Amino acid sequence: MVQTVLNRYCLSSKSCCFCITLKVGTILIAIAGLLPSVSLLLAYGAGDGLLVMYGVDVLIANIILHLYAILGILLCGVNIILLIAAITYNEKLILLYLWFAWVYFVVDFGSVLVISISAISKKFFWFGMTLFFVDLVYWISLYLYVFPVVNGFRKNIHTIVIYLT
Repeated sequence: MVQTVLNRYCLSSKSCCFCITLKVGTILIAIAGLLPSVSLLLAYGAGDGLLVMYGVDVLIANIILHLYAILGILLCGVNIILLIAAITYNEKLILLYLWFAWVYFVVDFGSVLVISISAISKKFFWFGMTLFFVDLVYWISLYLYVFPVVNGFRKNIHTIVIYLT
């Protein structure tokens, strides 16, 4: 069931950047994935001042910051797991990464939506719209580029296992 949903709704690729193997591409994605986790932890460290300044309620800003801190730690761990999975050809760990990415999408997009709506309602239209569209472009690029590479590598591992048995 889990693989069926991913096979149906998650794109897959044959190569990364048209010339890099899927394994190397997945390793590079795992290493590059540490940057968003660090930025989420830095957002937590910066505090709620910026969110409150742009119209987010103090309680909601604290909830969002704590969610981002938890996501930052989990995202760091999941990218390390993806790195290990790529090196050891572990399909189950890659599935863990892909499913966490969907959970991360829901929480992140929901948080950005709350921040954007709060900013727009407090007359910070350009900030709210810019934040929303930057997040939207981020997730579209992940869906169209990162997920297909990782999912393609997972499918290659699955195919290798079928051929070996």
